[in-house]
Amino acid sequence: MPTINIPVLNPGVRAHVKTTEAEIKVAEEDYRRTVIAAVEEVENALVNLEAHRRQKEELQKQVDQLRVVSEQTETQLKAGVASQLDVFENERSLLNAQLALLASYEQVLSDTVTLYKALGGGWTLWRSRMRVACRSAYVESDATMSAASDRRSLW
Repeated sequence: MPTINIPVLNPGVRAHVKTTEAEIKVAEEDYRRTVIAAVEEVENALVNLEAHRRQKEELQKQVDQLRVVSEQTETQLKAGVASQLDVFENERSLLNAQLALLASYEQVLSDTVTLYKALGGGWTLWRSRMRVACRSAYVESDATMSAASDRRSLW
């Protein structure tokens, strides 16, 4: 006797279809969570980067102001109005502010790397730019330190 086999009516096929649909829903939900987490990571990286950039700008202003104060104190020392201790204290304040500025600059670079990682890459170009930025920061800090030691050697 001939039989007709209709897969749609087979309970095993129906169960497989329902299982597959459930797996698809789970995969979609996992994907949504992953995308939301990635967007949140990028947003956090951008917020941190902007906050640290503003902090770096404020520290740069502070360093500039302390540099002017230090130069004025040296002028006052030459005129006999200020003491050598005043000069040293101002230079110490300036050097501490410069160290804070360099730490802030390092944090901005770190935040930039975090942002690049959150966005998914771009390492080849970034690596060469990072080297140039680090070298210029080192040269700038080295020049500042040597200028401060030159001033001290005069006295």
